Amino acid sequence: MKKIPVQCTCGQQFVATFQDDNTAAGTVKCPACGTRLKVIVPRSKPPIPQAGMETKLPQGQFGQPGMLVCQGREYPLSVGDNIVGRKAANSMAHIQLEVDDPYMSRSHLLVRVVRSGDGGLTTFVSNYKNMNTTMVNNRLLGDIDEVVINNGDLLQLANTVVQFKQ
Repeated sequence: MKKIPVQCTCGQQFVATFQDDNTAAGTVKCPACGTRLKVIVPRSKPPIPQAGMETKLPQGQFGQPGMLVCQGREYPLSVGDNIVGRKAANSMAHIQLEVDDPYMSRSHLLVRVVRSGDGGLTTFVSNYKNMNTTMVNNRLLGDIDEVVINNGDLLQLANTVVQFKQ
């Protein structure tokens, strides 16, 4: 269970509780004014290994999480949640694209890379901020949509086109 402090645009401060530790974002309702707000849930930090602890890695072939390519630059993804947005000093995005696109949010897209038991990877994308548009292969991504992307798929974040490569 995670508790996240939230401040509404009306000035009200409250705590949002998320039951699932793997949640990357959620929607909460302000108790004062009723406004629905998107909340970013920070990743939990992995435990720090202690002296004498043995780390065992699973056996088998493991693929790489892939990358996003934007304007010739490569941005590697990590297994887990990757928040993608426009580069800015106050951006909370893990991957900050160096673009001059005022319509791209600082936290625009969630790219979730999930590893299966056999070592395979599946990559999902979902809107992170729904005030600006996101398209996957020229199809509009809805506010609650989460879709699987494959090698070569094109993502359009506002006016910026990004390609997913594995």
